[in-house]
Amino acid sequence: MKTYLYALVGLTLLACQKIDSIEYISFKAEFEAPQVVRVGEPINFQTNATTTGAQNFLWLFGDKKKTTTDVRNPVFAYDTIGKYTATLYVEMNKKTGVTKDSAKKTIFVLPTTHDASSNLYAQETVGSRFGIDDVAMNFVRKADGGFYVLSRRDLNSIVITKLKADLTLDAPNPFIVELFGNSPVYPKSIIETSDGGCLVVGYNEFGVGDSDAFALKMSSAGAVEWFNAETNSSNYERYTSAVELANGNFVVAGSIGKNATSAVPILHTIDDNGDFVNKIEVGQYKNCHINQIRYINNSFIIKKFVLVGKYAEEPMMMTLDQNLQFNSISKINLTGEAYSMEVLQGNKIFVAGRGYTKGNENLQDSTSFAFGARFDAITGATPAWVSRAKMYREHYVDAFVAGNDVDNVFYVGEHYNPVSNRDLFFTKTDAQSGDIKKVRLLGDASDHHPVKVLYDATTGFVYVLATTREFVSEKNSLYDVCIVKTKLTDIL
Repeated sequence: MKTYLYALVGLTLLACQKIDSIEYISFKAEFEAPQVVRVGEPINFQTNATTTGAQNFLWLFGDKKKTTTDVRNPVFAYDTIGKYTATLYVEMNKKTGVTKDSAKKTIFVLPTTHDASSNLYAQETVGSRFGIDDVAMNFVRKADGGFYVLSRRDLNSIVITKLKADLTLDAPNPFIVELFGNSPVYPKSIIETSDGGCLVVGYNEFGVGDSDAFALKMSSAGAVEWFNAETNSSNYERYTSAVELANGNFVVAGSIGKNATSAVPILHTIDDNGDFVNKIEVGQYKNCHINQIRYINNSFIIKKFVLVGKYAEEPMMMTLDQNLQFNSISKINLTGEAYSMEVLQGNKIFVAGRGYTKGNENLQDSTSFAFGARFDAITGATPAWVSRAKMYREHYVDAFVAGNDVDNVFYVGEHYNPVSNRDLFFTKTDAQSGDIKKVRLLGDASDHHPVKVLYDATTGFVYVLATTREFVSEKNSLYDVCIVKTKLTDIL
C-alpha cells in the first residue's frame, strides 16, 4: 500500500512539472550565404538545421566554369564579378523512398574597392569647415588650368571656390552668395565666362512645386555683376545648364511649367548685362526636363544646340538650330534619365545617365542601373548602342574620351552596395560596341556622391567632384566637398 502511495505521489509531481515540447523540423534545402561579396573572397556556404538527416548534397555555384561539389558546407570564391545564382540540392533516403528538395540564393560579386592607401588616387577636401554642410554641385576647368568649384552651403547659400591647377586655393576665401533668404537653393551649373569670371544657373524653392530659376554673373574677384530670376510665368521654373556664345550672350536651358509633369524645355538668351534677349519654350514636349546643354559649332557644317535630359520617363537627346528653333528629339528605350553628354568632332555623342524600374526612381532602390549610349547623328538619331552597367545599384553622372583614343569611352558615376555603401564607379567601355572592358571602384569608409568629371588630356589626370561625409559623432555627420584626382592609366 505504501509503495502504491509513493508511486501516486511521484506521478502527481511529474504531472505538475512543465515538459518542453520538441519542435518538429521539416526537411528542406536551406542554406546561408552573404548576398554581397568581393571577387576572390572565400564564401562559407552553411546548410541550415532543416537539412538534418540529408545523406546527399549537390551544390551548383552558377559560375561560368559550372563548378559543383557534394560537400555539406563548402567554401567557394568567385573569380569574376557579376550576379550569380547558387543552388543547393539535398536528398534524404527513407524506407518509403528518396525525399528531394532544392534552394537558390542570388549572390552579387563586386570588384575590390580601392581606398587612398592603394595610391590609385588622392583626395582634396574643398570645404572641410567643421559644423557646416557643404554639398558639391558642379565645377569647371578655367582657362589658366585652375577650377571654379560650385557648392551649396547649409541649404540656402551658394559657394564658389577658386582653385589652382594643383587644387590649392587660388583666393584666400571662397565667394559666398546669400540672395535667397531661407529658401533652399540649387545651383546646378557653372561656366567660366570669356572675361575670366563665371556664370551660375539654378533655381530656389519656396514650397512644393514652387521654384524660381536664376542666372548669376560673378566677376573673377567674386563680385556679383548681375542677378536675373524668372519668377512670374508659372510655379515650376528651373535653370540647369548654360553656354556662352561668341557674341558674349548666354543661352541658359531648363524647364518651365505649372508643375513637373506639365514642364516643357526652355532656352533663354541673356546678354552680358543680364537682360533677356530671347525666350523659347518647346511647348510640344510636356513632362520634359533638361539636365545639360551644349553648343556644337563645327566649321559652319553643324551649328546646333544639343540638350539631354528625360521626356516622359525616358532618357532623351534634343536638338535645336542656331536660332533656337526645334529640330528633333531622340529617345532611349528604357525608363530613366540622361544626365550629361560628351560631344566629339563630327556627329558622335556619348550620353551618360541612370535607368530604373518605373515607379522606383529613388536612388536607394535596387533596380537602379547605369547606362551609356552612343548617337552617331545629331538630328533625328537613334542610338548606335545602349550599354548597361549593374553590379548592385549604380548610375553614371558623366562621360569623357581620352585625347585621340577613338576606341574607348570612359564613364564615371556612383556605386552603392551594403558592404561599403557609396563608392566612385569607373568603367572603360568599347566606343564601337558599347561592351564594358574594365571596371574600377574607388572609395573609403566615407560615402562619395560624384556630380561631375573633368579629364586633362595633357596630363592624363581625371578629376571627380563629389560630396563626402565629415564625421562628427556616431549619430551625426555633415558633408564636405572633395575632388578625387586619379591617373586614367592607373585605374583603367
